[in-house]
Formats: sequence, C-alpha cells, structure tokens
Amino acid sequence: WTYSQKENNIYVSHGIYTSSGTEETHFSITTNGEMKMRSACIGRSIIFNLYDSLTFEPIKNTPVKAFGSADSCAPYREYNFEFYYYSHSNRKIIMDFLDSLPKGTFVAARLNADRPYDSLLVKYWKADTAIYGSGNSLYHSLLKYGFYDIDSLTRTRTFFFMFQKGDSSVFK
Repeated sequence: WTYSQKENNIYVSHGIYTSSGTEETHFSITTNGEMKMRSACIGRSIIFNLYDSLTFEPIKNTPVKAFGSADSCAPYREYNFEFYYYSHSNRKIIMDFLDSLPKGTFVAARLNADRPYDSLLVKYWKADTAIYGSGNSLYHSLLKYGFYDIDSLTRTRTFFFMFQKGDSSVFK
C-alpha cells in the first residue's frame, strides 16, 4: 500500500483568561480552515485534542468521557479531553490517558491556566516522582513526547504543544 502525503494546517489561539484572552475564540484551534474546538469547561486544566493518524480528523470525546475527562459544557467543547492538573492524582490520570492513546494519534495539548495559579508550576509536576517513582510524572511524560520547553513553566504562563504518539522523530 502506498499513501500520498497530505499537508494539514493547525491555527491555535490561546492565552490566559482576562490577561491575554477574553472570548472563547481566543482559546481555539482551527484545523484545515474549520474551527471545531474552543475554550474550556472546567479551568485549571490541560485540554487535549486528538486527531486520527490517517484522516487528521479531530476525535470527539462523546458520548463516553475518556478517563473521566470533563463533560462538554457548551458547543465546540465536544472535541476536548479536559483534565484538572491541580493535584498529583489528577496528573496521574492525565499520564494514564496519554499512555492509553493508540500509536500514531496526533495530540494537541493546551494548558488552561486559571486562578489560583498555585499548581501549574513545573516544580509541582516534577515532585510527583516522590509518589510515582523516579522518572514517573506528568512532567516526564510530556518531556518524553517532545515538550522540551516544559522547564519554562516556572511562573504563570500557558502553552500549546503538539506531538504524534510514538513518532517523535518525524513529527516535531
């Protein structure tokens, strides 16, 4: 079998609510010219948007919420796999979710930073190794998938990061 290559386009608008974004479209992803993903439902979270490895079509998180991710609270949230990041047990759920994804899945990750900004610093994420073992934390998971700027989370800020599960050498 031979497959042709197809170029896909992702346009991301993202920020921190009230300081760099005030409308739901300020927290959105447009894929190949179509905006299907906007904003968040729970806050203090990481939002994952998944894409099929062959079609690059976004995958809906309905009707079953994967790994207990947040419910869709409004239109344009049905593609969000959104998880709280504010405790070590929530970060472990995120790690398990990422481990469960099939190889080849394209994954977009957006940090939804909301007040209080007490647990979004990378030092807390690294400290989870005291519970889960050396090299076993959300910090290490994201680093493994190619998020090399994760150490910049030393103050209140947000991020967008995208990777292909199991293929970090080709898709960067």
